Amino acid sequence: MEHTGLYNAHALDVLFQAQLPIWLEASLHIKQAGGLQRGKSDSVDAQRIAEYAYRFQDRTRLWKPARAVMKKLTEFTRLRQRLQGMISQLKVPLAEQKRFGDKVLTTQLGQHCSSSLKALLSDLKGGEKAIKQLITDDPTLKALRSGGPV
Repeated sequence: MEHTGLYNAHALDVLFQAQLPIWLEASLHIKQAGGLQRGKSDSVDAQRIAEYAYRFQDRTRLWKPARAVMKKLTEFTRLRQRLQGMISQLKVPLAEQKRFGDKVLTTQLGQHCSSSLKALLSDLKGGEKAIKQLITDDPTLKALRSGGPV
C-alpha cells in the first residue's frame, strides 16, 4: 500500500484489526523505482504499486501502528509548526514595515494584530506544554530525553 498519510489511516486501522499483513511504502520510493513514467491515474498507480511490490519483495517490512503517545506527539508537533507559521506570517511583515515603512502605520498595524499574536503565542505555549507532558509521562520518551537507558 502506498503511504498517503491521513487518507489511508482508516484502512490501516481496519486491516491491522483484521490481522492482515500490511506493507506500507512511501510514494517517492515507488515513483523512483519506476524510472521515467508517463500518465497518472488510479489504475496506472495501482499497476505501479503492484510492480514495485513484486520487484522488491525482499524489502518487505510489515507495518505496525505507532504507539498512541507517538501519534499524539506527532499531532502536537504539527500543531506547533502551524502555530509558528501563523505567528511568523504576522510578525515578519510588521518587522519589515518597521525597518522600511511609515513608523505610525507600523504601530497601527501592530495594534490591530497584537491580540491575535498574543492568542497564538498563548496557544503555542500550551501546545509546547502538552508536548513536554507527553514526554514526561512516557517512560521511554523520558529516558530518551534524559539520555538514560531505554
